[in-house]
Parts: sequence; structure tokens; C-alpha cells
Amino acid sequence: MPHIETRWEPISNTGLPSLNIHPHAQTMSRVIVDLVRAFDWKSFTIVYENAPYLVALSDLLKLYDPKGHTITVRQLDLGLQDNYRAVLRRIKVSEEKNIILHCSATILPEVLKQAQQVGIITDQHQFIITSPDLHTLDLEPYQYSGTNITGIRLIDPEDPRLVQVTDLWKNLHEEQGLELPESLLPNNIRTEVALTFDSVLIFADALNQLHGNKQLSPGKDI
Repeated sequence: MPHIETRWEPISNTGLPSLNIHPHAQTMSRVIVDLVRAFDWKSFTIVYENAPYLVALSDLLKLYDPKGHTITVRQLDLGLQDNYRAVLRRIKVSEEKNIILHCSATILPEVLKQAQQVGIITDQHQFIITSPDLHTLDLEPYQYSGTNITGIRLIDPEDPRLVQVTDLWKNLHEEQGLELPESLLPNNIRTEVALTFDSVLIFADALNQLHGNKQLSPGKDI
């Protein structure tokens, strides 16, 4: 049965009857390539979470050229109980200033915190963070560091449709004497939540078209 997915997949599931409305990994990789070129980075370090994350940056790795772009690749050690300092210290020792951080939003806050602790969030460093949920993090601890942190955002918090939906959620919560969680406010909503709502709209539109074309069997529930 066809279904709609909203999660990031580094490798497409070809042949399966599914629709993934999350931007394709290759598309995201090309966005990072464009940023690297716009910043005119001649060398940079990629810090990634695990193998699928590295696969997703294939277009970026193609930039490698000993006479042009020098790329260093380092994997976060996930087996040290959330201690990533060893890898981050190696980046500091290397004196690399341009860093691409490619990891999940789950571990991103801790990685940034430890990066600051080891001394690579300074006015000499620049970061590109690939997580589309960077906007949900509290970046106040880094605002006076002088570091240039660039992120990717797929959600426009001022989009009238998003505002309308969050207002609806707010009203539903208030009817039950509850307060809408901050995570569901337009400025804080996670990408997967927004894409889930989009998938519901797509599914509803598909059903409406089927119903309009009279392709549904009589007597069956929609």
C-alpha cells in the first residue's frame, strides 16, 4: 500500500510504493556545496555522525582536489557516552577554521556545547550546520563568540498556513485548559512535524481527487 514518509533518508528506497516529501539527500548535499563555494572555502573539515550521514554528502566529497579544495573527514565517536571532545580537539589541533557539522538534531546541542568547551567556537571559526532543525536550538550561549554559524531552514515561520495551523492547535489546547508547547510554536516547530502536516494535506488532496473522479467504490469509507 502506498504511504507517505517525512523523514530524511540518505539513500532512496527505489521500487517501493512510497512518497518521501523530505528534501532528497542529494539536494541537501548540493545546497552545502553551494554554501562552500559562496564562502570560498578552500579547505574544510566534515564532522559527521555515522556512515549514512557521510553517504549523503557525496556531492560535497567530489570537491576534493589536492590543488584546490582540501577536505578532512572526521566521525564523531558515538561509543563514549556522548563525549565527542576527542574528535573536536583533533580539529582544534589541526587549526582548521571551516567546519561542516552533519549530525542529527538529537546530539547537535551537546556537540556544539563541547565544541565551545574545546575552543573551536571562536571568531576564527566558521560552521555550516546541515540539520534543518538548527532553529529549534538555543544558540544564545554562542552569540558573543564571534563564530559564523550558518544553517539550513525549510520552514518559514511567517507562512500564513503555518500560522493558521499553530493557531488551531493553540485553540484546541486552550479548550482543554492546556497551554500549547513551545515546540509547536511557528519559530520552534521541527521540520518533521511540519512535513507530517504537509503529508496529511497531500493525502487529503489525493482522496478528494479520487472522490471527484468517482474512482472510489460505492459504500466504502474514505
